[in-house]
Order: sequence, then C-alpha cells, then structure tokens
Amino acid sequence: MIDDQVREILRRPNGPKFFLWGATIRSQYDGQRHYIAAQKLVYLYGLPEGCCVFEKKTDGDTYAMRGRISLGPRPAGDYREHLVEMLKTKWCPLP
Repeated sequence: MIDDQVREILRRPNGPKFFLWGATIRSQYDGQRHYIAAQKLVYLYGLPEGCCVFEKKTDGDTYAMRGRISLGPRPAGDYREHLVEMLKTKWCPLP
C-alpha cells in the first residue's frame, strides 16, 4: 500500500527533506479564500517536523530550497496524493 511505503520513506534518516511555504488559496469546495500557514502543511501532508524548512516563498532559488522538495497549499485539498506524486518525481520512484 502506498501509505505504508510513504511512511517508511519519511522515517528514513537520509529520507527526503521538504521546503514548505504558506499562501492564500481559493478553496475548490467553498470558493472562499483561506491562508494556509507553512506550519499547518506539516499536518496536512502528514510529514515529520524534523524534515521540514519553513520560509517565505520567493521567485528565486533560496538556500533553504536547494535539495528539498517544495510543497505548498493545495486548493483541492489533495495533500497526500500530491506528496506521493512529488516523491515519485522528485526524490525516488514509488511503484
């Protein structure tokens, strides 16, 4: 099961590292605008806190982003699906 594979990958000491950034999004469900803080994304994506860096997102590549998978708010709320897709494409292949 993918969730088990993702949990095992995230527990690895040499596992992926993430750059989380907050933003205001328009929800696809209620049409309202919501600010999602970077710290809340840890919970929404189901990430261990020790593998995350929080910083304001800018257009340029910052030191904090280098070598990290960038994750932000998702208007559709598809956080787990997006995490799996990013792990497949940016870090290591999952079946």
